[in-house]
Amino acid sequence: MAEYETRLSATGLEKSFGAHKVLDGISLAAGLGDVVSILGASGSGKSTFLRCLNFLETANAGTITIKSDSVTLGAGPVTEEMKRTLRLHTGFVFQGFNLWSHLTVIENVMQGPVHVLGRTKAEARERAEALLNRVGVLERKDYYPAQLSGGQQQRVAIARALAMDPDVLLFDEPTSALDPELVGEVLKVMRGLAEEGRTMLVVTHEMGFARDVSSRVVFMHKGKVDLDLPPTEAFGSGATEQFRQFLSNSRH
Repeated sequence: MAEYETRLSATGLEKSFGAHKVLDGISLAAGLGDVVSILGASGSGKSTFLRCLNFLETANAGTITIKSDSVTLGAGPVTEEMKRTLRLHTGFVFQGFNLWSHLTVIENVMQGPVHVLGRTKAEARERAEALLNRVGVLERKDYYPAQLSGGQQQRVAIARALAMDPDVLLFDEPTSALDPELVGEVLKVMRGLAEEGRTMLVVTHEMGFARDVSSRVVFMHKGKVDLDLPPTEAFGSGATEQFRQFLSNSRH
């Protein structure tokens, strides 16, 4: 059996907004090729947790390690350079796509590699075309985001995240802004990435994806990890009372 290679770990993450504690000592690790589905009711802290991993929010305490780079929060100032170093390890896919409206599809995907990674435009274009082909929207490369369906926009957003060659992909409810008939095309791409062995943390309400594609299911409740198990156990005998209640409410 291959040695477990940790790609990302969060230890004791805490985050408060004023007097409201959103993350209450969250600890979680993901190894190479792990697909971790993060479930929880609205307000459980799951999106805040993901945003803290990418420093879109800064946690008040705890340690984040991605590959060999580590940042401890609350022990001193966290510099922009420290944030940038960790951020370069991750690709973030937002609920609302967050594409640049004034750039074409291919320009959206090329932007990061050229301006952050220092790639030539020719290198970035070749890679962008390959990735757009990978997610099934190459024929739309010269369109603007407003000319695409929501599903197409989200697939472009996934290509944009992949273009940065991240060690970990972070998905924040990537299908929740889509019309129901467009959800499948995005989940198909995500399933393909999982089959390629990509390390992924996915905040999602898609129970089928969590059950069938994940290597682990994490259930968050009131800012804490209530459950962290393989899906067969999480959806079976290992389910906590809180998770069973959540699943029952999700079916209505």
